[in-house]
Amino acid sequence: MEPTTYSLEDIKKNPFLVTPDWKKWLYHLQNEPFSTGWVKAADKPISKKYKDTRMVIYTKKIDNDPLKYVRTEMTLKGVELEKYLAMMSNRDIRRQWDKNLMYDEIVLKLPNGNIGYRQMKMPAFMSNRDGLSKYLMFSNKKNPDLVEKCGLPKRNNKYYVICIEPIRLKEYPKRKDFERSTMFMIMIAEETDEPGVIKTSQLIHMDLGGWVPDWIMNSGAVKFQFKMMKNFLKHYSEFDKQSLLVLKDDL
Repeated sequence: MEPTTYSLEDIKKNPFLVTPDWKKWLYHLQNEPFSTGWVKAADKPISKKYKDTRMVIYTKKIDNDPLKYVRTEMTLKGVELEKYLAMMSNRDIRRQWDKNLMYDEIVLKLPNGNIGYRQMKMPAFMSNRDGLSKYLMFSNKKNPDLVEKCGLPKRNNKYYVICIEPIRLKEYPKRKDFERSTMFMIMIAEETDEPGVIKTSQLIHMDLGGWVPDWIMNSGAVKFQFKMMKNFLKHYSEFDKQSLLVLKDDL
C-alpha cells in the first residue's frame, strides 16, 4: 500500500499526524537482545585523535524487509552532549563538515522540530538523492511529557532523542533530476557517569530509491556511519574553538 501524501496544511493542523510506532523502534534499539539475529558488522575506533571513541555496528533484517536495519552503539570521549547535537542539527554548521549535503531547507517549523527537505550528493556512478523528513528532538529534562508519550526510559542522566521519519507532501513532488530517498532514524545521545564521556545509540533504516542492489545499500549503510563520524570528529574541535557549537531550542 502506498504511503499517504499530505499537505502542509494537514501537518499544521496536527503536527503528530505522521508518527510511526516509536515504542516498537525503541524496543529494537534498546531492549531487543543482540542474540535475536543482530549481526556485528563493525567494531573499531573512529579516529586516532579521539583514541577512546569507538563505534560498534550491528545489522538485522526486520519484518522481511530486504534492506537491513543498522543499530549503532558509540562512545565519545572529549565531546560534550549539547555540542555534539549542535553540530549534528545546526544547518549552517553541518553544511561546512558534511560534504555530501548539497542543499537543506526547513519547509515547516514544528513544536520541537521541523519538516525538512534535503539534497545529497552521491558517488559518481549514482544519481543524487533528495528526501523529505519530519525531525523531532527533545530532552528527558526539558520535555518529560514527550518522553512519556513516546515510551522513552526514565533516567537520572540527561539525554536527548532525535527522531526522523520520511513524509510525502503534495507541495514537494518527486523531481526528475533526483532519486527520492527515505530514512527512519531514532537516536538517543546521553551523558554518562564519567565526566566528558557521552554515549549514543542509534537505529536507522534507509532506502536510497532508484535502482540500487540491496547488497550495495546494506554494505554502504555501515560504511556511511563510519565516514560521517570520522568527518564529524575531524571538525569538532575546530568549531568548538570558534564557540559555534550552541544547541538551539528549535531545529
